[in-house]
Amino acid sequence: MKTFIKYAFNDAQMKKFEDLGLDIIDARHRKPTQEEIESAEAFVSFANFDKYPIENWKNLRFIQSVSAGVNTFPMEELEKRGIVLCNAKGVYSRPIAEWVVMRILAANKRILRHFKMQEEKVWEQDMSFPEVGSQTIGFVGTGSLATESANLLKAFGPKMIGYNTDGRSVEPFDETYPLKDIRDTMGELDVIVLTAPEMPELTDFVNADFLSHLKENIVFINVGRGTIVDEDAMEEFLNKNKDALAILDVFKTEPLPQDHPFWTMDNLWVSPHVVSSSNFINDRITDLALHNLKAFMEGTPLKNEIDLQRGY
Repeated sequence: MKTFIKYAFNDAQMKKFEDLGLDIIDARHRKPTQEEIESAEAFVSFANFDKYPIENWKNLRFIQSVSAGVNTFPMEELEKRGIVLCNAKGVYSRPIAEWVVMRILAANKRILRHFKMQEEKVWEQDMSFPEVGSQTIGFVGTGSLATESANLLKAFGPKMIGYNTDGRSVEPFDETYPLKDIRDTMGELDVIVLTAPEMPELTDFVNADFLSHLKENIVFINVGRGTIVDEDAMEEFLNKNKDALAILDVFKTEPLPQDHPFWTMDNLWVSPHVVSSSNFINDRITDLALHNLKAFMEGTPLKNEIDLQRGY
């Protein structure tokens, strides 16, 4: 199967694709030719269809995305042509989960305040740090990012609530509720973590009304998608609730503009969309892509196949 690959695999990883018997179009360090694009049957990369329009991929039958989000893929065209799409769900879950745990601990132990005190040579003791085990943590979305985070947090003993489309029970959450009913229980949350994928119905889901139901000292974490948060409403909420803390890794516009107010807010921590960073990512993507390419050729079950009508 003629397979287009444009991702930062090393040579050893690329050899594994060759050993699978694939006819590789190696576009890691060069621009592919029109002839190569037209001949490719499989595709392993990010969604590069802005550079290489989908209509030019005349023989394409299978796509392995190297990202978990697939909102930038041309779903209608893929469905119309019967092209199979799989994402990288699960590949990034562990580093993101570690980051979520780290940020919750840093918030509870007020780590930034201590860095500042060290810089200013201030000796000031605060004995009111909350323990994670005393808290209730809610997750918007109960997929692999949320469950991996919750599994790591389980050792600390917090109560954990998950919110998903239908309220189905998911391990290891103590309780789960439909997302449409989140306002009924979110007032008890000490920490809320957004892990949901990008979907049209979730655009600006976190708006002024949503924020008004949260505790005044909420720790709000977004490792999902920037489009979920109404950033103007978030700015207003944080200005009114100085004990609240927002920890954001994703934003509507990236890079975050230098004149954006989020950069200078005392109760908002910015990171530049790096929560998935890990020294194991490429190995995991290699294993996933190899499994799915082999499965596609053999007609056996795929991992992470996307429902093109639902978009996830």
